Amino acid sequence: MPRLGVTCAAVMVVPLPMRVCRAYREGTGSATGVGSRGGGAMTAKFELFKDTGGKFRFHLKAANGEIIAASQGYTSKAAAQNGIASIKDNAASAPTEDLT
Repeated sequence: MPRLGVTCAAVMVVPLPMRVCRAYREGTGSATGVGSRGGGAMTAKFELFKDTGGKFRFHLKAANGEIIAASQGYTSKAAAQNGIASIKDNAASAPTEDLT
């Protein structure tokens, strides 16, 4: 579920579904987050956790603490860790498809 009232839309990042917050898609949340050109080094991080239903999930958080991506639920910690590894391996070279 989105936090802080930020509306998110489901998108597919092969091979796993992700949710990307609208503020980052529209550029309104990126001024102080990942990819910011404010001068200082920005550090994003993955947070791995277990949800209330017992599934493993991860969030990608910007340096300002805002969640910029949230994973699906995984049945094992190893599967969630593989999802993180897939994002790290594939995201940098993934093309952007403009659907506007």
